[in-house]
Amino acid sequence: FLPEAWLMPAYAEQRTACGVPAERVFQRKIDLGLQMIDRAQAKGLPFDRVACDAFYGRDRQFRADLQAKHVLYAADIPADTLVYRREPRVGIPRKRHRRGRTPTRWKVLSGHQAHPVSRLARSTQTTWRHLRLRPTERGWLEADFAVERVWTITKAGQVRAEWLVIRRELNGDCSYTLLNDPPDTPAETLIAASCQRYFTERVY
Repeated sequence: FLPEAWLMPAYAEQRTACGVPAERVFQRKIDLGLQMIDRAQAKGLPFDRVACDAFYGRDRQFRADLQAKHVLYAADIPADTLVYRREPRVGIPRKRHRRGRTPTRWKVLSGHQAHPVSRLARSTQTTWRHLRLRPTERGWLEADFAVERVWTITKAGQVRAEWLVIRRELNGDCSYTLLNDPPDTPAETLIAASCQRYFTERVY
């Protein structure tokens, strides 16, 4: 990844000095990540799923693109990520605006409300289970977990069902992961998958 400024004319000498290929153009980290996954699939590299931090996980289209590639993911997301507890109905409203113009952008047509995932962690409707997962350098990984089926909406208005795993540490701190496993996936499988990024960080 190169910052966009490095591809501007003002940095031409620095690019030459560093050996940056002349044909390089600016690409977002999200796009580079998808290209890496494409190469891995094309070369037959075996992997079970993609695990990513919240920088990638918060991008709704990135997650949808992984789904389109038939790639399972465990994507960490920020606490303010919006999800629906019931499947929303999305479309373009029929009524016109006051100035007579017909709306062209999609909206949620049903009365469902979007919730930040942090609110679900505080909700009395959320069911928790206490699990002891695996040994770590500082003792056993032990936390409360909640698993819930939720729906999200891409920027293009595509409604997608995902699994939300909330992990609540013993000190009360919470982290959030979205997964695209099938509807009949056991909760234990989802919880274990939501904790897999630890091993990538350990390799680094």
